[in-house]
Amino acid sequence: MSLTTKQESFATACAKGENASDAYRSAYKTTRMTPKTVHEEASRLLANPKVAARIAELRVPAMKAARLEIEEVQRQHASVLRSDPRKLFRADGSMVPVHELDDETAAAISSIEVREEFEGSGEERKLVGYTKKIRFWDKTAALNMAMRHFGQFERDNVQQRENLTLIVNLVDGKPATNGHAPVPIQAKLIEGKVRTAE
Repeated sequence: MSLTTKQESFATACAKGENASDAYRSAYKTTRMTPKTVHEEASRLLANPKVAARIAELRVPAMKAARLEIEEVQRQHASVLRSDPRKLFRADGSMVPVHELDDETAAAISSIEVREEFEGSGEERKLVGYTKKIRFWDKTAALNMAMRHFGQFERDNVQQRENLTLIVNLVDGKPATNGHAPVPIQAKLIEGKVRTAE
């Protein structure tokens, strides 16, 4: 599609996330234009089918790069659920440097706090020790999300709701007397309550 150089600049600025007016200012000379005029001209450009198509075309790679796939979400949840603090340490008890952690362990960590201690001053100042506090993402929260994903809570809630509302109408086994019908009885099975329905 053939756009002018200025239209291409405008489309590129819009694709990068600038609002239409700012994109217009970056592509065109607007020193003598009022903000209202800039807005109107920018809106006119956005309505141009060729310009709109070019903006959409320029945004495709960024959208693909930013898209979150369901498999990625599931992998992240699995990393948290399978997190194992033993993977943070070597056999001799020393801590594995962060850049050497495997991807699954690194994904399970929510934060790392470092306290550095130095000795000396100036060029002779050197690191003599540090301690780390490492926090993993909440396994319970990850488990709850996974359970929701698999529909477990919905299934459990339906079962629970059905059981709690189950009311069985029973009929008293005594024969009718004085021409009256048998007395119905309601039994709430879960609560263990039985009462005569009147």
